[in-house]
Amino acid sequence: MSRLPFTVDRTTPNSRARAGRFRTLHGEVLTPVFMPVGTQATVKGQTVDSLKAVGSSVLLANTYHLLLRPGPEVFKKFGGIHRFMNWDRPVLTDSGGFQIFSLPGSRAMNEEGARFKSYVDGQEHLLSPESSIAMQRAIGSDIMMVLDQCIPSTAPFEQAKAAMELTHRWAVRSLAARGDSPQALFGIVQGACHEELRRQSARFISGLPFDGLAIGGLAVGETQEERYKFTELATECLPEDRPRYLMGVGTPLDILEAVHRGVDMFDCIIPSQLAQRGTAFTSHGKLHCRRTVYKFSEEPLDAACDCQTCREYSRAYLHHLVKADELLAWHLITTHNLAYYHRLMREMRESILRGDFAEYHARKRLELARPDDDNPSTPEVKPKPKRAPRLGDYEIVTGIHGASCIRQISSGEIMHSVTPPSEEANALYIAQSQLAARLRASEETRNDTPDDEARDLGCRPRRRVERDGRDRVLRASTRRKQRRPAAAPADRELRVRSRSAHARDHEESGVFSASATRRAHGAAPRRALAARVRPTRVGAAPRRLPRKVSGHAGAGSDFLRSVFSEDRHTAMDRGAVCAHPRPLRRQTRRALHLLVRHGRSRGTAHRGLLRGRRRRHRPEVLHDHRLHAYR
Repeated sequence: MSRLPFTVDRTTPNSRARAGRFRTLHGEVLTPVFMPVGTQATVKGQTVDSLKAVGSSVLLANTYHLLLRPGPEVFKKFGGIHRFMNWDRPVLTDSGGFQIFSLPGSRAMNEEGARFKSYVDGQEHLLSPESSIAMQRAIGSDIMMVLDQCIPSTAPFEQAKAAMELTHRWAVRSLAARGDSPQALFGIVQGACHEELRRQSARFISGLPFDGLAIGGLAVGETQEERYKFTELATECLPEDRPRYLMGVGTPLDILEAVHRGVDMFDCIIPSQLAQRGTAFTSHGKLHCRRTVYKFSEEPLDAACDCQTCREYSRAYLHHLVKADELLAWHLITTHNLAYYHRLMREMRESILRGDFAEYHARKRLELARPDDDNPSTPEVKPKPKRAPRLGDYEIVTGIHGASCIRQISSGEIMHSVTPPSEEANALYIAQSQLAARLRASEETRNDTPDDEARDLGCRPRRRVERDGRDRVLRASTRRKQRRPAAAPADRELRVRSRSAHARDHEESGVFSASATRRAHGAAPRRALAARVRPTRVGAAPRRLPRKVSGHAGAGSDFLRSVFSEDRHTAMDRGAVCAHPRPLRRQTRRALHLLVRHGRSRGTAHRGLLRGRRRRHRPEVLHDHRLHAYR
C-alpha cells in the first residue's frame, strides 16, 4: 500500500496536464504545486506566517545542509522539523545529491557513497543511501528522496550510463533503509540528455515500489528546448498512478511547459534569489525595481496581485529599499514572487478542471515571456574600448582607408601602409631628410671639379647617363687602381688645421659633399682623412664595408659610406650624425641601403630588420639637416 495516496482529479484534452491531489502525514496537497525552498529549515527572507499568507502548502528542506548544521541530534530532540521550525504543513527533504554534485573538488564518489568535508567544521562525513535515509527519518519529513548521483545533463553517454546505474543501485538500498517508516519515498530518474538512458531509467525506477517519481538531472547545463524534450520523454514513460516531480525547475515559463507535459510538483530558489536582486514577477512582465524609472512611481508592484507587498507599498518605496540594500526589500519582493507563483499554480489547476488548459497554455506562454510592458528596458550596450594590439615597440592601427598598418610607438612611423611605396619613401626619407637638396649640392660641387682634379682628390671619375627621362649618376665601372700615397703625418696635421671657409659654409648649411669636404681638408685621401680624428690609428686602413654598401653607385655614396662606417668620429666630422657609437648591424645597413638605392618602402626595410636574431633596432628620426639614421 502506498504511503502517499494520489488521485488524478481531471486531465485536459490536447495536453498531458492533469489536476490531482495526494495526502501526506501533515495534510493534503493539491497539484500542480510549487514548493518554496527552505534549505536551512527556513525560506530566506520569510517567516512561517508570511509563507502561509501567500498560499504555500509544502516546503522543501535539504538533508545535506541540515546534516552539517544543526545535525540529527537536534531534530531527534525536537521530534522532527515541524516542531523545530513551527511549520504544521507537509515538508519534502532532498537527499543532498545535488549538493554533492556541486562540490567536485572536495568529495569522493564510490559505490559506498559520497565522502566529503564539512564546510562548517572541516569534519569528514560519508553520505550514503543508508545515512541519507537515516537523516531524513530524523528530520521527520513527509516525503523523502533517494540519494542519486547527479551529473551535468550534457555529460557523454558512458559517464551518464555509469551515473544512472549507480543511482539505480542506490535506489534499491534506499528502499531497504526506509524500513517501516510511514514517510513517503520518491525515486529519481536519471540519464542526462540521452533518450535511451532516460527510457531505461524511467522503466527501472517505475518498477520499484516508490510512492512518487522524480525527474532529476535537468536544469544543469542543457538548453531550454532539450529540457522540454526530455521532460516530456520521461513523463511518457512514467505511470499515471503516482505523482511526478521535476526537481530544481524553475521559471514561471518552465513550470507552465512542464505542467503541459504532465508534471505535478516543482521546486526552485528563483523567487527568493531574484527578489534579493530586486526582480519581481508581475502580470505586466518581469520588473527590475532597481531601475530609476520607478523612483517616483506611486503604483503598486502588481495591480492584479493581492499580496501584502502590492496592497501596502509602492514601486518607489521598493526602489528605495533595493537601492539602499535593505533586507526589507528582499522580504517584500520575495513575498510577492511566492504569491505570484502560487497564483499561477491555482490558475493552471482551474484551467485543467475547466478543460481549457490548451488555450490557457497558448495564451499564458506569451505573457510569461514578455518584459515590463509599461516601462520596457533597453539595456545599454557599452562599447568596449578598442585598444590597438601591441607587441613591444609596435602596434596595429587602422589607416584612413580602413586598412590595418603597423606603427612604431617610439617614432610614430607607420609601416605597411596603403600609401604607394614610392610616395611613402619620398615623404619619409627624401623630403624629411632633405636628401635631394644635399645630393644636388654635392653634384654641383662635383661637376665643378675636373676629372683630373677629382682623381687627385681621391674621387672616382663620374659620367651622366640619360634613361627614362631622368638623370642618373652612375659610378664608373672601373676603379683607379693606383692611389696617391698617404700624406706624411706632418702634412696631415697641417691640412686638418687649414679648413677653408667654403667647407665651413657647406657644413653649416647641411650639404655634405665628399669632394668639398676633401678640398676643405687639403685634398687628403680617404685614409688620411680617416686618421685625422683618430691619431692613434695613423696609417691604419678602415675596416671593409659590406659589399652592397661599398659598391653602391650614385651621388652621395661617400656620405653613405661615412654613415655606415664603424668609425663614428670620422662620420661626424664629415657631417653625418651617427646615433650610436657601436657598429650598425648587418640587417640595418642592408635595409637602409635598399631604401636609398631602390626607393623601397619603409616596410621592406623593417622586414629585413625583424628577420635578424639580434636586438631589434629602432629608427630615430633626425630632423633639420640630419639624415634618418638607425641605431
